[in-house]
Order: sequence, then structure tokens, then C-alpha cells
Amino acid sequence: MTDLLALQELKSQISGDPNGVLNSWNHSKHHCQWQGVTCDKRHQRVTALTLSGMGLSGEIPVNLSWCSELRVVDLISNQLEGKVANELGSLKKLVAIYLNENNLTGEIPRSLGNASSVTELALAYNHLNGNLPKELGLLKSLSWIIVGVNDLVGLALPNLEELELGGNHFHGNIPTSITNASKLQFLDLSQNKFEGQVPTNLGDLPNLLGLNLAMNLLGSELPKNIGNLSLQLTYLHMGYNNISGTIPIGFGNLVNLNILSMPQNSFTGGIPGDFPKLQKLQALDLAESKLSGQILSTLCNITSLYYVDLSKNSLEGNITRFLENCKNLGQLSLSWNNFNGSISAHIFGSYFSLISLDLSHNSLIGSLPSEVGKLEGLNELDISYNNLHGEIPGTLGDCSSLEELYMQGNFFQGTIPIHLASLKGIQKLDLSNNNLIGPIPQGLEKLMFLKYLNISFNDLNGEVPTEGVFRNASQISLAGNRKLCGGIPQLGLPPLVLISMILLAYVIGYNKKVRRHGSSSKPSMVDKLLRVSYHELHRATSGFSPDNLIVNILLDNNLVAHVGDFGLAKLLASTTDSSSVQGSSSAIAVKGSMGYVAPEYGMGLQVSSQGDVYSYGVLLLEMFTGKRPTDDIFMDGLDLHNYVKMALPEQVLEVPAHVGLDNDDKKMECITSILKIGVECSATSPNDRMHMGETVRKLHRIRDGFLGAN
Repeated sequence: MTDLLALQELKSQISGDPNGVLNSWNHSKHHCQWQGVTCDKRHQRVTALTLSGMGLSGEIPVNLSWCSELRVVDLISNQLEGKVANELGSLKKLVAIYLNENNLTGEIPRSLGNASSVTELALAYNHLNGNLPKELGLLKSLSWIIVGVNDLVGLALPNLEELELGGNHFHGNIPTSITNASKLQFLDLSQNKFEGQVPTNLGDLPNLLGLNLAMNLLGSELPKNIGNLSLQLTYLHMGYNNISGTIPIGFGNLVNLNILSMPQNSFTGGIPGDFPKLQKLQALDLAESKLSGQILSTLCNITSLYYVDLSKNSLEGNITRFLENCKNLGQLSLSWNNFNGSISAHIFGSYFSLISLDLSHNSLIGSLPSEVGKLEGLNELDISYNNLHGEIPGTLGDCSSLEELYMQGNFFQGTIPIHLASLKGIQKLDLSNNNLIGPIPQGLEKLMFLKYLNISFNDLNGEVPTEGVFRNASQISLAGNRKLCGGIPQLGLPPLVLISMILLAYVIGYNKKVRRHGSSSKPSMVDKLLRVSYHELHRATSGFSPDNLIVNILLDNNLVAHVGDFGLAKLLASTTDSSSVQGSSSAIAVKGSMGYVAPEYGMGLQVSSQGDVYSYGVLLLEMFTGKRPTDDIFMDGLDLHNYVKMALPEQVLEVPAHVGLDNDDKKMECITSILKIGVECSATSPNDRMHMGETVRKLHRIRDGFLGAN
């Protein structure tokens, strides 16, 4: 009868039962048949209460202690509140208490130390606080305790086989008395605030199989006797601390170690020479630990090694000599180090199990061998930010499992291989900041899983596809490719250049015809255009207004460009009287595009022909640099004029539009001369600008000199 009353009291304390679990708890059937209740067959006494994961809310009643034969209480993963009942300590036959993953508060009751039969205690993921009661040390049979992720402090738990205290607020030094639990097999003190040195007497735990001290405030050096830890130890986690000094010799004694994880510490020196003795090691993580010196080439003699992360250190050495031994690896990260040398072709023939390779941010040279296509199981390849060159091998398309490919920040040249469209599962592709040319392969728009594409800052040309990933401007980056056109309107690229191509073909054909047949006695259209007066040009172009630049302004709804009809010609009217121009106020009628209008107009000075010279100079610089005066890079005092001026004459090749001159002296001389004219014409002060007549004469001399040399 007491069992029934205790269960009825429990039901009355449950305020929420979203799954209707307790609907069966009624008088229509015996309480031993209620859901979650287990009884012994002989006396019909309740022995187990199992209601885990039912979403119950409410409190655990103190009357539960009336179930004197209760052995198991399993209320994991509910929404129970209140305190852990003191009365649970009176249940002498209680073996297991599972109350983790609830909203329990308060302290762990000291009375639990009276539940002498308890072997397993799980209270993790609640909101418990206070000290971990020393009375728990009275539980001689207690072999497994989990109280992680609470706000507990203090530590005094002997006679254990498994102690998991991760995710609490334990602080101070790790007590050396912990080694009194000589039967301890698993010790987890991670995610606390322990400080000081790793205890030197942990070797006194001969049965220890797993040790996790990660994510604390441990410092100082590792004990010299670290190799005295249990020979049965299979995993050791000490990452995310501030342990310093060299990694001591002795780890090689831990011959059964499967996992060694010590990332984000402050070690000095390199990897100890006895590491290759760890022949059962499967995972090694020493990332971001300030290691230096030559990488241990014999490390990959550990045939069981599958996962290696040595990223973000200062390791150095030849990459090939290290890689040629690592034939069984599945994941390898050597990024952010000082490795050099080239990637040898024969390496890839042995990597049948490799799924992730990260060699980024090193100093690798040479080309990427075509044998990379043999890595059919490769899921991620990152060789970004090295000094690699040559063409991107089309065999990358044979890496059928590839999902992420990062090759940015190198010197790859040639075209984007069309075979990359064979990577049906590719999700992220970055080829930016290289020297790639040619069109974007149309096949890339058919890659249905591609969600990120960055091909910016190359020299690509042609039409941008409009399907697949190219339909979303936020998923692609095309900046720095001045010759691209088309695509979706959100990209802001110029429309198709078919007319320009036809015009270019006509000009080339015309020049060839002239050279083949010689000049005609009849004046050509070109000859006539050369005799057009300055005033006629001035009037036809509205005073050389930058609003005539159809590449970026005056586009209608169909993206068709129109020539503007406003500019200084509004002031010239139909007269050529320069005095009328000089007498007009710039504040009255001067119009034009930002960046092309002379700066003195913004200060209210009078309109002059030198303002047109300024606009022409800016236009000249724009044509020969590929940069607009309104580009985002021009800020904080830097403008197009100063940008070019600083590059003259030694750094002309660094001006983007001049990539590909290949140090041709005559071309460089011609470009430099033209840029100098542009700089003089766009001077801030009108008095420092070249007059248009002088500008024309110098341009003629540059043209004649260049054509004569060719």
C-alpha cells in the first residue's frame, strides 16, 4: 500500500505530462502495470521507476522514499524542478540514481551518503550548486559518478572506478589525494577551473584507461615522469590549457595510447623523438601549441595513425619527406606552419584513405601534380596561401568525393578546368587571388550542391553564367575580374560586350588592310577624325563630360546606356567666346559625375577649360588602370590621381590593367608616359595642369614613337 501511495503522490506532483504517460496510472489496473513502473514478481513491490525522456515537469516528492524496495530511479531528460530529495538517502537497496538533464537546483544532499548500495550516480546537466559532499565518500560500492555541468565546488571522492566531473566550477589545484582511488579507470576533470601543474602522482593510478584534463587553467610544465602513467592508458586529453615548457620524453612508454590530444598550450621546442613508439596511436592533436623546429618525419611510421593536426605552430621542413611516410592517414592538417618544398607526384599514389588534407598557409612551391586525381575518397583539400603555380590540373575532377576545395592565394595560371564541373558533390570552391584567365566554365552552374564560389581577383573574362550558384549574388564573389560581363543584375556587371568585340574585330581588320595595301590617296575616315577641332569635340561631348562614360552611368531599365547631354556645354551654349565661359559661376550650372568634376568647382570657383582638362586626366587614368575614381579603395586622402602618382615610374606593373606586360620595355615606356600625362592633367590645382594643346602634342609623340618602334 505504501508503494501505491508514493506513486500517487508522485503523479500529484507532476504538473506537466505532454505525452500522457501518467494516464495509465489509475485504478483500472494494478500499479505494477502502470507505465514506467517495475515490480518484483513475488511481493509486487516497486523495484524500478523508469520515466526517462517523457517531458515531465514538476517536482520529485519526498514520499518516494516509501518505496523501500526501490533499486533504480531513472528520470533522465525531463523538466523536473526543485531539490534532490533528502529522503532518497534512506533507500538502502537503491543501486542507481539517474537524475541528469533536468532543472534541479540546490545542493546535493549529504544524506545520499547513507544509500550504501548505490553504485551509479548521475546528476549532470542540472543547476545544482554548493560543495560536492564528502559523505559520498562513504559509498563503498560507488563506481560511477557523473555530476558534470553544474555549479559544484570541492572534491573528496575515494573508492571510485569512474569519476566524471567535467563542466563544473571546481578550482584550485587538482588534489593529489585523488590517487587514493586506486581502482579508478576513467577520470574526467575537464571544463573546470583547475590550475597549477598536472599532478606528478597520477602514475599511482595503475588501472587508468582514460584521463581528460582539457579546458582548465593548468600551467607550468608537464611532469618529467609523464611516462609513468598507466601502461593501460588509451586516451589522454590535456588541450586548451596553458601548459608550458618542452614536451618531455616518456610519452613513448604509453604503448596502448590511442588518442593524444594537447592543442592550444604554450609548449616550446618540437615533437619528442619517442612519439613513433606509440604504435597504437590513432589520433594526434597538437594544434596551436607553439611548437617549433623540424617536423618529425618518422611520425608517420605509426601505421595506425589516422588523424593528425599540427596546424598553427612554427614547424618547418620539407613537406615531401614527411608526407611520403603517411600512407594510412585519413585526416591531416599542417596549415599555418613554415613548411617548404614542392608536393611530389608520387605521394598521392599511396593516399587511398585520405579524406581531408590541409596544407594551407605555408611556403610550398611548384605545381599541384596531376596525380592528385587519385584521391578519390578526398572530401576536403586546402592548399591556399602558398607559392604554388602552374595550371590547375583537370584531374581534380576525378576526386569524386570532394566537397570543399580551397586553392586561393597562390599563383595558379591558365583557365579554370572544365573538369571541375565533374565534382557533383562540391559545396565550397575558392580559386580567388590567382592568375587565372579565360571564361568561367558553364558546367559550374550545374553543380547543384555548390553553395559558395569565390573566383575573385583573377583575370577572367566573358559572360557570367546565370543558373545554379550564379543565381544568388551572396553565394559568389567575382570582384577584381574586370573583363567579366552579363550575369544576374545584382552583380552589377556591364552587359554583354558583343558590340565591342565586333568593333575591335573591325579595327584590327582595318589596320591589317592598311598595312597590306598601303595608304590611299583618298582621305580615310580616320584621317578626317584626326582633323576634328577641339571645339567640335567639346560641343559633341558636352564638355568632355564624364557622364558620357556608358560603362557605369545612365542605364535605363533594360540596362541600355545613353550619352548624357549635360556638362560644361550648357555654359558654352553656341558660342566659342572663352570670356563667356570664364565669367560663369560654377555654382550655377556645372553638372557631372562624382569623381570626374574638377575639385575647384566644389569650392565655388569659376568654370574654366582647365576643369575639362581635369576630367580628361581622370578619364585617361581610369582607362589605363581599370579603376574608377569612385572605387571603395579611394578613401582617407587616397584618390586615383595619387594612386597612379605613387606607382610611377618603378611600380607601373603593379597597376592592375598592366598585368601581362611581361616587362616589355617599349610598352612600359608608352604606358608610363600616358599615365604621367593623366597625372598632370588631373592635378588638384588648375595652374598645375597641362593645357589641352600640349596634351594632344605629347600624345601624338607617344603614339608615333610607339608605332615607329613596332
